[in-house]
Amino acid sequence: MQDLTTRLSTLSRPRLLVRAARMGAEHYQRTHSLAKLLPSSERLRPAAIVTQLLDLEHAYNKKRLTNDIGYHFTRHIEILIALQAEARLFHAQRAGSHQINKATKNGPKEEAVDHQSIRFALNSYENASGMDAFFSAT
Repeated sequence: MQDLTTRLSTLSRPRLLVRAARMGAEHYQRTHSLAKLLPSSERLRPAAIVTQLLDLEHAYNKKRLTNDIGYHFTRHIEILIALQAEARLFHAQRAGSHQINKATKNGPKEEAVDHQSIRFALNSYENASGMDAFFSAT
């Protein structure tokens, strides 16, 4: 089984779906969307939420590819929007915990959270290989 980062970076969908998801992710409302898509997600960690969204999206993509009568374009977009937004949160949290672990190992706890470094790490991750490669259009 692939790790979560690999699954995210290898996800490839049609250009129209990708563009719609990117636009929608700017207006993502986490509480409302997750309650609608994953009703039991209240106590889950971001990694578990992303995993469930990936599985849900995979099932929906199968419906799309087989022209299933139960496929709804708007529902697929909602799933992709949530997936993209939650993946960003997951990567930000990973970058933040890496920065926190590094800071607590090398210095006092008061300096553990450097928010500017976390933002820089997240932006670097998105620009390098993660989020730009994530949702590559075919």
